[in-house]
Amino acid sequence: AGSVLTQIAEDQQGIDLEVLTGCTIEMGARIDVDGMGAAAGAGPGVGASVDYHGAGGGYGGEGGIGSNAPGGQTYGSYEMPTDLGSGGGSGSNYGTSLGGPGGGLVRLNVHGALTVDGQISANGGPGTGGYYNSGGGGSGGSIYLTVGALAGGSAIAAIGGAGVAGGTAGGGGGGRIAVHCDADSYTGTYLATGGSVGTGGQRGGAGTVFIKRSSETLGELDI
Repeated sequence: AGSVLTQIAEDQQGIDLEVLTGCTIEMGARIDVDGMGAAAGAGPGVGASVDYHGAGGGYGGEGGIGSNAPGGQTYGSYEMPTDLGSGGGSGSNYGTSLGGPGGGLVRLNVHGALTVDGQISANGGPGTGGYYNSGGGGSGGSIYLTVGALAGGSAIAAIGGAGVAGGTAGGGGGGRIAVHCDADSYTGTYLATGGSVGTGGQRGGAGTVFIKRSSETLGELDI
């Protein structure tokens, strides 16, 4: 409890772990790569920047429109997500109203049981600025779990970052979560929602949650 596992911001590679036995994230602990994806104005689903208004970055869901700035597009795999989230568009280039960064990547291959009583998160970062110079939210990133069994009752989240509250920026699109498992007793919450906005922007589009148990042929996709 109280410990955090995260990625090195400069390497842009995310967390990629193979656990030969079991893994428990205790209550109050977390694996956290929030805002560790592409920077503002970068990434394959980058949000646009038009007339001091930034749009949200896209990934699992499209980025929200910021005034006249189009949101970033979707990309990547819902079944085996390994991409980083994209940055939101900035309101200006002066460092005062930047887009939020995208979420990072968590890839866990656990041969035994993964118990999530704490949190796993790859959320996008919020935009900064004010009403006339509004940065868009970054998109959520990737959480890709291959486990013998999934248990626990906490949160697994890849939420899009918020556009500037009270501004005109767009929210970031939700990220992508995928779970491949033999057994599933998990009672917690999956969150891949789009980022919220102020009064003048558009909320980010919903991301994807894909669950496939070994007894299933196709699995279940939620948007």
